[in-house]
Amino acid sequence: MNRRKIILTGLAWLTLLGFTAIPAVSLGNLGYINGCDLVIMAACVFMKPSIAMLYASTAPALADLLLGHGVFSPYTFVIRALQGWLIGFMAQKGVRRISIVLVSGCVVLFGYAAATLIMYGSWQVALTETLYNLIQVVIAIIASLLLQRYDNTIRDYIDKNTE
Repeated sequence: MNRRKIILTGLAWLTLLGFTAIPAVSLGNLGYINGCDLVIMAACVFMKPSIAMLYASTAPALADLLLGHGVFSPYTFVIRALQGWLIGFMAQKGVRRISIVLVSGCVVLFGYAAATLIMYGSWQVALTETLYNLIQVVIAIIASLLLQRYDNTIRDYIDKNTE
């Protein structure tokens, strides 16, 4: 791995951590709303599934710990790992972006609903959190689809700087 690729990977990871931790809107015991879905949906389409899995899982799980929501951290790690892997895998297979982001959003919604149900044992709490997650996911899907127009520019930049 060359130096530029290491630097770009580190910057991408820090961007994900920043979009997860900095604009976080606390929901008390239910976690927080943040921008990590957008970054994951926009970035993982350029990564191999295994790299996308590591990328998508580590920064949000760390952000959970840093923001005082450590109880969610193991669930976040698993949910985001699956989300990242699926995005990378589907993109590698040439699946259209709309399908990728919709599947990705469903992973997040069902994953966190299941985690909340396990933690709190209440469908009401899980549904409440799912509504908040739905807001985050819908915004991320729309923004990711809008950013799709820059895919070729981003891919060219990555190819040029990571030879």
